[in-house]
Order: sequence, then structure tokens, then C-alpha cells
Amino acid sequence: MEYLIIPTRNYLHVLSFDDINTAVDFIHFIVSIYIFFLGNASCGRGTYVHCKAKRGRSTTIAFCYLVKYKQMIVSIVVDLIRAKRP
Repeated sequence: MEYLIIPTRNYLHVLSFDDINTAVDFIHFIVSIYIFFLGNASCGRGTYVHCKAKRGRSTTIAFCYLVKYKQMIVSIVVDLIRAKRP
């Protein structure tokens, strides 16, 4: 298991652009390694993004990853995330 911890203060802290970029790039790097070595990123492996305070930071990271690396349209990502996490 690979992981990245971005220290944040809970409840009142907003992630910086640099923190978001670091997390999104980390996810892309890990997924790329799985694709290269295993041929398929969905070989029983998932990506778990977690925010201890449940303040939406994990959703922000997932949203930014889909827009930046999957070139998804913002409105489609909004609909996708709303469907998965109402």
C-alpha cells in the first residue's frame, strides 16, 4: 500500500493549491505505476482518499484528479461525485 499524508488542521483549515496539486500528482503517479507494471489499474486495487474531519477535502482531491488527469468536464465530474456521494 502506498500512501501520502498531508498534515492539516481539522474543521477550519482549507487545503492550499500546493497541497491539492501534491495529492493529485501522487494519485496519478501511483495509478501510472500500476498500469505500467500490471497492465491495468483496476487489478483489484483501488484508490482511497480520506479526510478525517469529513469536511470535503477528499472530494476536492478526487474532483481535481478527474479534471486534471482524466480530462473530464467539470459539470460531468460534479454529477458523478453527487451520484456517488449524495
